[in-house]
Amino acid sequence: MDDQIISPIEEDEVEQNKEENKEIEEEIQKLIEKEENNFEFMEVMKPLLSSNNENNNPLPPPPKPLRTSLNRRNRSDRLTVIDED
Repeated sequence: MDDQIISPIEEDEVEQNKEENKEIEEEIQKLIEKEENNFEFMEVMKPLLSSNNENNNPLPPPPKPLRTSLNRRNRSDRLTVIDED
């Protein structure tokens, strides 16, 4: 039998590496779960988003500003040239 002799320092490094690997695996699992949740959310939202397009119901255009007589009067006042000779 070939028994491998491991020094105490190497044994500590192995344990430390195992702990780091476990932490990394946990982070990866969290990221995978997050992506799965995002994917599930988008799968739920797709029909809602596409149904609007399929029904040809785009958002209405924004309302145009109302032109009032006050607006017109103010513009004409600004354009009036007064000759003070």
